[in-house]
Amino acid sequence: MSETKGTYDGTTLSVLQRFVVLLYDRTSDCADLDSARQQLFTKKSRPLELLTPTCDTFEQHVKRAAYQAIHTWSHCLKQQMPTVDPGQWGRTKQDNQWVPLWMTLPEVAVMCSELVQC
Repeated sequence: MSETKGTYDGTTLSVLQRFVVLLYDRTSDCADLDSARQQLFTKKSRPLELLTPTCDTFEQHVKRAAYQAIHTWSHCLKQQMPTVDPGQWGRTKQDNQWVPLWMTLPEVAVMCSELVQC
């Protein structure tokens, strides 16, 4: 993981995703979270609250966790912490405050308004 920007190689993210898939279903052979999510919903009839996170939301969570571990805890004893852009680490600026960026993909309700009916 790059210490100045929220980037990492694809292998790291793949290993983390596989680990989380096994937390939700230890018999699953899915390699990524989106496939596991689909399988849990369609074949095992799991309710929405028991599905894995999407790949996009998981990636943002990993960035926020790495930011906290790398920049907050690893530099906590330094007199001057290095300046980093939280926007590169799963956060976005809203009303002059940094808040978690939950996902970068548009919501389904916004993308497919025809699927949402009263």
